[in-house]
Amino acid sequence: MVGRSLIKMPGRALAQPAAQVGGLALINDELAGIAEALQIAERCRQIIKDHSSLGAGDIVRLGARMLDHAKPIHKLLAGAAKLDCAHSTLLSIIYPRERISHADAIKMLAVLFSAMSRKKSDAGETAMKLAACADMFDPVSEAVGKASGLWKPVPKHPVMLALAIKHLMATSVWAPSECELREAMKTVRDRLLVMAHHIGEVVSLINRADMVVFTFDRAAWNAAYADARISASIIAVMSDDSEQLGEDGEPPTPRWKALDDLWEAKYAAEEAALIAADERKQITDESTSTKIAACKTTLPAKKTRKLKEDA
Repeated sequence: MVGRSLIKMPGRALAQPAAQVGGLALINDELAGIAEALQIAERCRQIIKDHSSLGAGDIVRLGARMLDHAKPIHKLLAGAAKLDCAHSTLLSIIYPRERISHADAIKMLAVLFSAMSRKKSDAGETAMKLAACADMFDPVSEAVGKASGLWKPVPKHPVMLALAIKHLMATSVWAPSECELREAMKTVRDRLLVMAHHIGEVVSLINRADMVVFTFDRAAWNAAYADARISASIIAVMSDDSEQLGEDGEPPTPRWKALDDLWEAKYAAEEAALIAADERKQITDESTSTKIAACKTTLPAKKTRKLKEDA
């Protein structure tokens, strides 16, 4: 219970016990793991704002006029795999397989309620609020809520709770009730959905730009994919499945065929490079082991004081 865990310090009201320090470390670890994806999403929001004209209109009908809009976006091609990874990261939080444990939820919530506890007389009420909020992450409570339909489960990814705690600490004056924590977690989920959408939109813009450049400036398209930074994973992001099937059973589009050929070549080269690197490492390890063994067999035996005296 929070009320019993607070430690009185000379000259200060309260100090953080070990459990709260551990909870803060959990929160910071979760936020560190998602920081880059959130920064990418914010940059994507600005890209959409600046290049929204590329997303409208039929490419064939608009023709080469689209090139001026497409080429600045096409310069982002080398980062397409990183964007796709950030998009997947956010989606894995919004639709999680990973679930925070009840114990970790209590540790993280202890940070929130300790930071927002105003005075010692509030300790009992604060402890009850913490217990009620922690119960939201209890599997039994979730099962009963689902079965009865009386309350909805909250998002269970630890990042969701970490962000909700930070949000409440930044915007609230008093320790939250269970209802307020639920609302904060809904706010976090809604915001992450928007941010994931921004990243997905930019990936779609790059794909559309790739279509335009392929159609109207094939030399520039070839040069872009000749860049050593373009990996098989980037080519895979650009390979639209709808182009593979074509429309009404038609054969794959020329762009999809070109991308498929590039992917095959790039994947084979990357796989060969990995095998070669592994072989070089094995040779180096074997060579090092041989040298060590040779040193062990050729080093002279250490002479004792008795042998020196005999000499």
